[in-house]
Amino acid sequence: MTIVDCLESKDETLKRETLELLYKMTNLQNVDFIVDKLIVFLRGAYDPNFRKDLVNKICQLSERFAPNQEWFLKTMNIVFEFGSEFVDNLLLNNYLKLLNENYSQEGPDFGKLIIDKYIETIKKPNLSDITTKMISWVIGEIGSSIFANNTEKLSELAEILLNTITNEFENISSRGWILSSLGKLSSCPGFELTDQVNACFDYYSGS
Repeated sequence: MTIVDCLESKDETLKRETLELLYKMTNLQNVDFIVDKLIVFLRGAYDPNFRKDLVNKICQLSERFAPNQEWFLKTMNIVFEFGSEFVDNLLLNNYLKLLNENYSQEGPDFGKLIIDKYIETIKKPNLSDITTKMISWVIGEIGSSIFANNTEKLSELAEILLNTITNEFENISSRGWILSSLGKLSSCPGFELTDQVNACFDYYSGS
């Protein structure tokens, strides 16, 4: 039995000790292997405390040892897909801060990669509130930076947000994130204000 196999143990103490050991032994050389194994367990685990611990560990290891930006993005997307209920505001804000820093360092090509990935994600049904907030922020912050003068792309992003804001949310604050993102886009030089966007601002600003 390898160390990783101990995560399958029914002994909760052994599982937690194993997780801590894997966390402490992770480095730049083995992060890909260890995080992949932790993700496998995140997808299959049912115990909420163990899942929460897995989410925290995966996020921390990804921030510290990501071999490249695409790997970091892919890994965090998996966390949001399979463990979003354990992504609190602190983890979300840390991720957005790192994402923005990475975009600043890597430039427009990385930003376009992020936008393209999240345009597809936000169209999926039954997204969690925290995932919707995250993608809304990306569209508003990074989208407005890259496509400030691109009227066609800004219109596309605005339409996506308009379609998303009518979804059912657990917390009304999620719509606030979407409105904020829409506001960012509408402040761009290339943005053409439409009746639909105006109606959205009028309707939700009073609700």
